[in-house]
Amino acid sequence: MQIRLPTAILQGLHYLAAHQQPDGSFISYLDLDSNITHTNKPIKTVFIPALILASLSEIDTSESMNIRDNLAQFLLTQKSEQWTFNFVANDDPQRHSRNYPDDLDDTFCSYIALHTHDPKLITTDALVQMTKVLLATESTVGGPYRTWLAPLTSQKIWLDIDPAVNSNVLYFLTLVTTPPEGLIKYIEQCIDDNNLTSPYYVPFYPIVYYLSRGYSGPNTQKLVELLEHKNRYTSLSPLECALTVSALLRLCGSIELCTPYVEQLLDSQGTDGSWPGAGFCTDEKRTEGLYYNGCAALTTAFALEALNLYQHHVEKERLMIETNKESSRVHTILRKMNQDISTIDEPLQNTVRETLTKTLNSKNAKEITQLAYQFNQSLRKPLSDSAQFFNELGLANLYGWTAYTIYDDFLDYEGQPLLLPAANTSLRLSFEKLLYALPNPEFQALIRAQFNIIDNANTWELSNCRFDTYKHRSITIRALPEYGDLMPLAYRSIGHTLSPLAVMYKKGYTTDSNEFQSIYTALKHYIIAKQLNDDAHDWQEDFLFGRITYAVATLLQELAVTPGTYQFHDLLPAMQKYFWHYTLTTICNEMERQIYLSRQALKTSKVLKDKNILITLLDSIDMSIQDTLDKQSQTKEFLQYF
Repeated sequence: MQIRLPTAILQGLHYLAAHQQPDGSFISYLDLDSNITHTNKPIKTVFIPALILASLSEIDTSESMNIRDNLAQFLLTQKSEQWTFNFVANDDPQRHSRNYPDDLDDTFCSYIALHTHDPKLITTDALVQMTKVLLATESTVGGPYRTWLAPLTSQKIWLDIDPAVNSNVLYFLTLVTTPPEGLIKYIEQCIDDNNLTSPYYVPFYPIVYYLSRGYSGPNTQKLVELLEHKNRYTSLSPLECALTVSALLRLCGSIELCTPYVEQLLDSQGTDGSWPGAGFCTDEKRTEGLYYNGCAALTTAFALEALNLYQHHVEKERLMIETNKESSRVHTILRKMNQDISTIDEPLQNTVRETLTKTLNSKNAKEITQLAYQFNQSLRKPLSDSAQFFNELGLANLYGWTAYTIYDDFLDYEGQPLLLPAANTSLRLSFEKLLYALPNPEFQALIRAQFNIIDNANTWELSNCRFDTYKHRSITIRALPEYGDLMPLAYRSIGHTLSPLAVMYKKGYTTDSNEFQSIYTALKHYIIAKQLNDDAHDWQEDFLFGRITYAVATLLQELAVTPGTYQFHDLLPAMQKYFWHYTLTTICNEMERQIYLSRQALKTSKVLKDKNILITLLDSIDMSIQDTLDKQSQTKEFLQYF
């Protein structure tokens, strides 16, 4: 079903796009048969397009957005100066022959459609006019409301109070404000009395669908029970299936209850992507009988809404299950961590526990402890029955990350001597876990080589990337470090690659295989991009402490700062201005290049699913780049004035 759902939605959208009118509307049809089998009585309404727009409002594909934009533009051409709407479109010949007044149902269905598509379309003027309309039609203070915008002196037929109409009023009010008590009490009384009929609608299903959108009070369970009871004795049409799915998911969120109806919907989709037309609302009663109004486009829109809602609920449930599993894995790692350090004497044991717990509470905790597991899940053919293996790798990464975080502080002249034994212990634990997880001479040689790379990278940085500073007042600049292909940025954190590489090796890819090397390359470029992102945000603090990161070195090169001793207050203003105008763009471009190289290496590996953990991590850096560039634009504008 998970394969069929997106395909069905895509095909349904294709059908709607092909049948949308040039002005954005959709044509519906009148028929004495509620199945709408004939199409010889077309009518252009405001009502049907409003329902279609609301149904598509949570489907955000480009094709859906195009259909929605056109629908919204059509609806805006149909409003009166008072922001009210009629059932029949302005340019349909039947608008004048029928001569019906505007009404609350079409008005609030149009409000709902416009607001769910784009809240900005409901302007302040629209809300003011809406308030006037409600005051003019309320039967008692705070509702319920009469259907027709007609004087109180009108005939009784124009003064009715309808549960379907008031359900739509309720839903829109929940979107923009707190609904009045009178309206809510009326709705609840209708549910208590099982008064779920309307002369304007085919019985039951449309009203329950409407109620499910806006009502969330104590009677929701009764609506679910009424729906289940009705369906037990009814053979549902595709339209009724769609309305049932949407109503149940909104009322109780039960995927299990909805699955049979979803399967029926998928099976009843036509080859052109549509679902058959059916009467949704009643139309005029003439000599020959009562006409129903509907069309395949409306049924299709309701079906797409139901399938999209179902897909979202399935994904939500999957994420919830995954979150629970992840919580269980974290708990297991925490328990095993405490076992590992239980043999360490005090006070070192307590210090180690505190530093490890700090890492577990950091924003990177999930990536640190779950990277091996998530990488395995990203493989086209994951390893199975390897819970202990992933726990060992998660612990190894936790210990290694904690150790190098402490060492980093020492490299930056900010280390706490009390934490140095904890760092040494954590590093030893990390090394032991990695050796234990994969007791293979070839992979163990790789582990030792990676630890040597880290130590050499730290030595290179201390030798080349530090300048003398004096009490945050001056800095002595010598020759700038050569970062070359930027691999020194990856080598300091190369230990972070070991858990995914261990998974690759356990899968049978040797260290010299193309697949192994491609993943290794992708991880290195990811680490570089991540480090550049950090450096771009911290460049000023790094410079003040004499740390010449790639960002600082690039800024000094672009400013053509020559070797010498400088006062910070002389140099920093020019650096700040230049950074926001030019260097930030250089760094962001380099980050994008590293992300591109990482993505290319992932493609070359051919071992991961299209949607995988590394793509997710790269996407997060992409988002950070965009946020940074947005801030750059704001800061450049600010600097023009100050």
